[in-house]
Amino acid sequence: MPNFLTDTNIEHLKSQFFDHAETNFTLWDKDLNCIDANESFLKMIRLQRNEILGKKITDISPDIVTSGHLELYKEVLRTGKTLIIEEMKPISASGNFNFRIKAFKAGDGLGLVIKDITSLKETIENYKMSEEKLNTFVNTTDEMMHHLSPTGEIIWVNDAWKKHMGVTEEEVIGKKIFDYIDEPTTVEFNRIMPTIMKGNRVDNLSCKFISKAGEIIFLEGQTFPVIKNGSIVGSNAFLRNVTHVKKLEQERIHLNITLEQKVMQRTAELQNSKASLLEAEKIAKMGTWEMNFVDNKTKWSDNLLDLFGLKINEIEPSFEYLMSRVHPDDIHLFQNANPVLMTEKEPVELEIRIMSSGNNYKWVLNRIVPVIEGGQVIGLKGINIDITEQKRIHEQLQKSLSETSDYKFALDESSIVAITDQKGVIIKVNDNFCKISTYTSEELIGQDHRIINSGYHPKEFIRNLWTTIANGNIWKGELKNQAKDGSSYWVDTTIVPFLNEQGKPYQYLAISSVISERKKIGEELLKLKEELEQKVQERTKEITRKEEQYHLLIDTMREGVLYVNNEDEIQFANKYFYEMTEYSKNEIIGRKANEIFLDEDNKGKIKAVNESRKNNVKSNYELQIKTKSGKKIWVSINGAPVINEKGLTIGSVGVHADISILKQHISDLEEILFSLSHKVRQPVSNILGISNLLDNDLIEINELRKIANCMRDSANSLDQFTKEMNNLVWTSKQKVENKNWA
Repeated sequence: MPNFLTDTNIEHLKSQFFDHAETNFTLWDKDLNCIDANESFLKMIRLQRNEILGKKITDISPDIVTSGHLELYKEVLRTGKTLIIEEMKPISASGNFNFRIKAFKAGDGLGLVIKDITSLKETIENYKMSEEKLNTFVNTTDEMMHHLSPTGEIIWVNDAWKKHMGVTEEEVIGKKIFDYIDEPTTVEFNRIMPTIMKGNRVDNLSCKFISKAGEIIFLEGQTFPVIKNGSIVGSNAFLRNVTHVKKLEQERIHLNITLEQKVMQRTAELQNSKASLLEAEKIAKMGTWEMNFVDNKTKWSDNLLDLFGLKINEIEPSFEYLMSRVHPDDIHLFQNANPVLMTEKEPVELEIRIMSSGNNYKWVLNRIVPVIEGGQVIGLKGINIDITEQKRIHEQLQKSLSETSDYKFALDESSIVAITDQKGVIIKVNDNFCKISTYTSEELIGQDHRIINSGYHPKEFIRNLWTTIANGNIWKGELKNQAKDGSSYWVDTTIVPFLNEQGKPYQYLAISSVISERKKIGEELLKLKEELEQKVQERTKEITRKEEQYHLLIDTMREGVLYVNNEDEIQFANKYFYEMTEYSKNEIIGRKANEIFLDEDNKGKIKAVNESRKNNVKSNYELQIKTKSGKKIWVSINGAPVINEKGLTIGSVGVHADISILKQHISDLEEILFSLSHKVRQPVSNILGISNLLDNDLIEINELRKIANCMRDSANSLDQFTKEMNNLVWTSKQKVENKNWA
């Protein structure tokens, strides 16, 4: 068999490889004249072979003198030491040509291998740019991120971590994480650290950090192990600052406590005022009532019920019941008073008889005042005073007058009696009159009646009084008199005219009883009642204002608030919850929350949470819920039981934070980290290995072809990864920019 590998054949094979290799090869003699060049080199310089053979290297590439390469090539010829040079040349206005030259001694001459590394350079630059973009993304997010060693030393933190904690990188790197957390969080970290070291991640992490300024920072998020070469080398954490949510919750609790305290205080004040009012009414033998035309409700005070001989809650007070107790002969008084109250909108005063058992009755003075709102009478208020005793005295006096002519009538010791002529000159007074007025009978008889009462009443009032009695009518009312010693006192007075045969008055009998104390009590009662009503109005306004403030606080939160009862029926949701879930108020109030927002997988979880609420258990958890459009979003829920005044759990309230973007951030970052670990290391390792191989002086043809293919595959793989990573970072950045984080 003929030997194929003859010297001629080997030379021919070498020539074929030399000419067809994609790498640029040139040979130069000891004076640096061109001996040969392969086709790839000729294409690069755009010359024919006959145009360069025998030519000086300085003629072909004049810039090697200024670049210093000529001296370097001569040094290779002198020493025989291989040299590698990397350089960049502009090839157009839009780009550059990067190449690597390997110069080595070939016989007495010089061999040059020129490799185009433009694509490799671009790949490395793209990788560096992607790394910069990743760093930009990590340091522009508002989520706090850190990397810890297995023993808790801080290896790395992002800009958000430093900003929220108020520290510099020099202050924190190398410190223990326990230097920045409170005691309960330290206990929690010690509890979960073994879990992380076993390769498990921890979600729903809730902790409190302490900033450099001493401020408590509430955080929620996740922590997971960092694995390298199959071993756990530390842990990473992504934490969201929820301090503002916690502060809002604390403000809400403080607001509720303050409101409850004020309500209790106001209630105690009202109860004390009511007790004082009831006691005063009892002393004065009087009671109050109200009638509201809007809701057709009537209210009687306890003393008014007692005045009617009724027990508390024995009947439902109403105008119809009142009329059923009024003496038939007095019903017309109400009919006559109606136009005055409703049309003229003026107060009236009636003396009526209230029927009781055994055909007995009480005399009651009924003072009625219209309640006016917007120019319309919307109700009535009144005070009823028992005047039975005064009536008995007057009747007794009238009887005495009809039986005697010397005015020695039997009167109650408390009665004040005076007789005047038709002009008002005092003719006679009894002892009690003198005692009350501090005048003697001699000082009074012959004096005008105005000696005791003219200074306190308007002239119009006195004129109307005399007009009434001058026409032969009885006058009843209250008068304020002045005693000789300068003091004043109120009397309840009845003036009866004595008529002659012609029916004209010739004398007037005035019978009075002192009511100063009752008047004072009445005035105090009215004042107390007004103060009571004012306090009720103030309390109502304050409660309304607090409720408005509370609802404003709730509705301006950038977290969704949901309140459900023990049956999971929605009782309340704030504005942001409706926006987050795309539902309206009418669509969810009264419905079961788990039927609206949860799929079957999560209903069991919520059922367990709701059961724990009944045992006064608070919790923080993450859950995926459905919006009205069917979109699924992730929410972080801080839930707490709602306790009534009896200490019973009546429902549950939850603050919902939309963490869908955060979840996507974590997923994107994990994908980036995974890609960095698996897609970058291999091609970079290949490139580094190839670079080392290129340093060898002698490379076989087959090895060179494998090296070229391997470098091409690695470069393509790295280029494809950088494109994917650029897209991922850009997409994540767009999500952040398009999301309004509160």
